[in-house]
Parts: sequence; C-alpha cells; structure tokens
Amino acid sequence: MLHSIEEVGQKIEAMKDKLLFLRLMVERNEDEKHCKHVLEQIQSMALEIANDKNNDKILVSVKRK
Repeated sequence: MLHSIEEVGQKIEAMKDKLLFLRLMVERNEDEKHCKHVLEQIQSMALEIANDKNNDKILVSVKRK
C-alpha cells in the first residue's frame, strides 16, 4: 500500500512519541520485556515506511476547503 506524504509524516510523529515514551520507561527502570515491546513497535513502523513502495510514485493528499 502506498501512503501519502502526510500519512508517512503521521507515522513518523507516532514513532517519535513512542520513542519519548520508551525513553521515560528506561529512565524509570520499567520492565525490560515491556521496553523491548515498545522498541519492536517502533521498528515495525519504520519497516512499514521502508517497504511502502509503489513504482516510485509520491502521493500528496490535498485537503480541500
């Protein structure tokens, strides 16, 4: 599935939020298993972006008023 630039940006923002959450978890010495799970979620989202290819097309969502 090819995502628009806006959708990729939203996914990156979600990854950033998860990263900040993960940082807090590590600082608070939270359960390592839970920390690894959040890290795997971030890695999965990154892989989705990396594998999101469709004939080198770039989709731009246009919001109309």
